[in-house]
Amino acid sequence: MTEPAVSVADIEAAERVLAITYTARERELMIGNIEGQIASSRLRRAKPIANSVPMASRFDPRLPNFRMPGPLCLLRLRTPAPASLPGDDEDIAFAPVTQLAAWIAAGLLSSRRLTEIYLARIQALNPKLECYAMVTADLARAEADRRRRAASAEVSTSGAPRHTLWHQGSVRHQGDSSPAGCRALSRSGPGHGRYHRAIVACRRRGAAR
Repeated sequence: MTEPAVSVADIEAAERVLAITYTARERELMIGNIEGQIASSRLRRAKPIANSVPMASRFDPRLPNFRMPGPLCLLRLRTPAPASLPGDDEDIAFAPVTQLAAWIAAGLLSSRRLTEIYLARIQALNPKLECYAMVTADLARAEADRRRRAASAEVSTSGAPRHTLWHQGSVRHQGDSSPAGCRALSRSGPGHGRYHRAIVACRRRGAAR
């Protein structure tokens, strides 16, 4: 015998059990697709799953047989002549990366100060935006100081500093979780072969150090 279709009255009764309330319009919309949801639930329950099976905790949006494209390294930076450094940190934070590089190359802006500007913005805005899962402030400061020392050493030998650009979310440090949420990026950090090949290609073109 075929079970009767779910009615609006059935949904209203379920609302009382679950302590929720839908509008009449919402109930009418549910009638059109709730049968499919019930059928899907029955199919899932028909497959026995032992308690030892872990929960589904990995999300991989890639289609079967998908292959990540190789690094193209199309980044081309032309550092403009450095304009005067603004007195407002917000103007510095929103300056284009080419201008930031020019200020750093000219000695008008240090890597440490730029890092502190962004860390201060993260501390002020992240409680509202919640866009950072983890902020490694001490690590960022140490990296900024290391970059400054490396640039100073290169100036003393070649007369011109070179700078590496890092994009938040694309490169991670060992032991940190990847904010990208996918295995492809979480496996492309320092030490990974694909990362190394990309950096080598960029170095040959003068885009990275």
